Amino acid sequence: MRRPAEAGFTLLEALVASALLTMIVFHFLGTRTDAMIDAADARNWRVAREIAAHQLSIIRAGAHEIPPENRQTIELDEAEYPDFSYQVLIGEAAISEAESELTENMGSGEEADRASERLEWQRERDMLRNANAAGMSFTDYEDQIREEELEEKLPSEDELEDVAVIVYFPNLRDRESDTMQQSTFMLKAKISTMAIQGLTPDEAQAVQDAQGGLDGAATSNGLGDAISGGGGSGGGR
Repeated sequence: MRRPAEAGFTLLEALVASALLTMIVFHFLGTRTDAMIDAADARNWRVAREIAAHQLSIIRAGAHEIPPENRQTIELDEAEYPDFSYQVLIGEAAISEAESELTENMGSGEEADRASERLEWQRERDMLRNANAAGMSFTDYEDQIREEELEEKLPSEDELEDVAVIVYFPNLRDRESDTMQQSTFMLKAKISTMAIQGLTPDEAQAVQDAQGGLDGAATSNGLGDAISGGGGSGGGR
């Protein structure tokens, strides 16, 4: 005959079993939550790449009535792309400046520091490669591209410009911050200035001819003024 103590679980055994079961359930839920966050985060990165590629394809095809404005933030449809936005960067100087800002805004922590160093290294590598191709020093090349940004370029099918699209989207992995942090994805390409302006070859040629006519008229006026001025001085003598 069994004693009453052996007839079932003691209170202590029941508590231990309940604690173990709770730990297993919470571990399962935590793992499931992490997996869902990882899947959603991977989707956001994929969508960000698709948005950047799509916007670059529109610019490359010249399929826009108004030329993209440099560094203008465009908010996407909130229902389809919640908290997604993008910017179009035109010119190597604008792209380098944006990359520097991203490097500064990456925050602290070992992972952020590594990402910041990698981004800065990639930026300097691209600049140095372009400088070497042009037969210039790094500093002289930086000065040149900033000067070129200030010059008005005529649209041409053969003249290529550095263009990038940077997409901002929620960082779902950052759950420690009180405010929603953003991740960024940047895609670059070289696109003709004609396509950037959204012109056809005939329209680009017309712009070049018009600009050439204006330059010619300005030159003629300048020569005329010089001749008139010279004649006046001669008469004075």
